[in-house]
Amino acid sequence: MVALLLYQRWVDARHLFALGLALIAVACWTASRVDVDWMAPQFLTAQVLQALGQAMAVVSLLFLSTSVVQPMEGPFVSGIVNTLRACGTLVGGAFVSHQVSERSSFHADVLMGELALGIGQGLDATLDATLGAQLARHASVLAVADVYRMLGLLAILLIPLVLMLQHIPAPMTTRPPVPPSP
Repeated sequence: MVALLLYQRWVDARHLFALGLALIAVACWTASRVDVDWMAPQFLTAQVLQALGQAMAVVSLLFLSTSVVQPMEGPFVSGIVNTLRACGTLVGGAFVSHQVSERSSFHADVLMGELALGIGQGLDATLDATLGAQLARHASVLAVADVYRMLGLLAILLIPLVLMLQHIPAPMTTRPPVPPSP
């Protein structure tokens, strides 16, 4: 559907790209409200927004980047695009994993400090073994929420850059002449 839209003369690929990034940002912000009780239904809205936004952003990016390529440059550009995509996937995955780990440690420290403060003020010091697991679970959920906020902010910050890209009009499509009827 996005590709069909991009081949309409009245559609600007930069605006569709920006709309996709905005939907991704809204999806990230929606998912950042995650808590330990969330299950699949709570993620449905965020996932639908993410799927729509990602399709708009990726297809528009490919349209903008390949529309200026001459046919003889196609194989080289394809290799470059796929190499960058593969590297971006690895770097992005590593970045998200690192951020989740760092933010989990941060939130675990804060929660442990709050717990220690509560114990110092008379909270029962005989805590069972499940408290550590609950603390780690809450720290992980808070870390995931932080990463969703970071990625949503990144999507918003990319919108002005996308709008500064060169306008690439949709190619003219010609229809074959209809043979006259006898």
